[in-house]
Amino acid sequence: MLLATPNILITVAALIAALPFCLRRGLAESGHLPHFLTTIYYTPLLATSLAATPLMYLANRRPSRYAMAVIVMLSSLLATLFWLAGVGAAYWVGAPVIMGGATLGIACLGASILGGNMRTIFATAAIPVNMGLAGTLLKYTVALHPKTLDLMLYAFDETLGGEPCFWMGRLFAQCELLRNSAFLAYILLPVALSFANLFEQGLVADGILAQFVAFGIVGSLAYNLFPAAGPTVSFAGAFPFSPPSIKFLSVAPMLLLSGVRNAMPSLHMAWALLLFWHSRPWRAEVRAVFALFLALTMAATLGLGEHYLIDLVVAFPFALAVRAAFARKIGTSVTGAATMCLWMFLLRNRALISHPNPWLNWLLVILTVGSSWWLDRGLVSPRTNAANTSWFGAAVWPLTGASAKSRPYPCSN
Repeated sequence: MLLATPNILITVAALIAALPFCLRRGLAESGHLPHFLTTIYYTPLLATSLAATPLMYLANRRPSRYAMAVIVMLSSLLATLFWLAGVGAAYWVGAPVIMGGATLGIACLGASILGGNMRTIFATAAIPVNMGLAGTLLKYTVALHPKTLDLMLYAFDETLGGEPCFWMGRLFAQCELLRNSAFLAYILLPVALSFANLFEQGLVADGILAQFVAFGIVGSLAYNLFPAAGPTVSFAGAFPFSPPSIKFLSVAPMLLLSGVRNAMPSLHMAWALLLFWHSRPWRAEVRAVFALFLALTMAATLGLGEHYLIDLVVAFPFALAVRAAFARKIGTSVTGAATMCLWMFLLRNRALISHPNPWLNWLLVILTVGSSWWLDRGLVSPRTNAANTSWFGAAVWPLTGASAKSRPYPCSN
């Protein structure tokens, strides 16, 4: 019964947060406030980052009734503000859930700040702050790199026997279920991370949340080493039904005045790999879920026109390098970073494109993916414990009913 009140209160807060988006579709077109709100809510990854914060907040501590009352009040105030401002849900079925979750996330973030516990504040704010900061930094890549190297990536993909991104894009156009499933996996990455965090027995320095943040920071810097925008931007109007022949294209830097440079390496692929690789000690059912998430993310990065196949390949050594650094395996980390830089060097100098050898290129792709996968198997940290006897670790008081005494975090507010 003691746990009933917080559970009921969080349910009430969630319903209140989603109410304005269930009752109204679309948004007010004028005014600074609606513009600010739609910037948050109509940026899918930022909205799902905020929607992931309630899970992070609840997993980190068992909130008091006072904290839950604060969350209900903040959710009510935000819902009223959005309703008065004329902001409604986007025009698809799942939007009210995500946008309501984002509203609840802002309320939980506010409650964690008012609570004053730095551990809780970090756990709650890490995902949306990381995503927001990465998105802000990416806006400057257009000015920093007016010319992109997309044609080199496109040409390499063609040496493998076709254009996988265009092929997947056409498959998405024919199969709505696959497209929608992959799109949901793509935008729900922060939520998947928050679920993965539930299986860790504590907020540790080398845990999945810290690695997720590091991936975002290092990846945002790595984008500048090989600026590329992706097929949707580079081949606007042609993707996915009219792939241009490389014979009629000059494989040279192309002037591109739009589209952030976030193709090489694929951070989405690297984050999905992080979730799957990090789940090695966990139950087989959990690993199967993250394996499916990885497969859908791979399909989404190609089919939505965000990445070329080679972007996904280079994501493997990138992910290995960052994870090995957390595991203090310096040699493995250097190997991963060197492999990533070698790929970028070879692509920039057109060594694998000028006189293409499909067999050699496929061999390099397989070696890169296979060696990264194999080397990562030795990086499982002893501190990354598996909840082998239950679905969730002791960190999830609402789901397991674990007592405050058994929790790995302080439970005072």
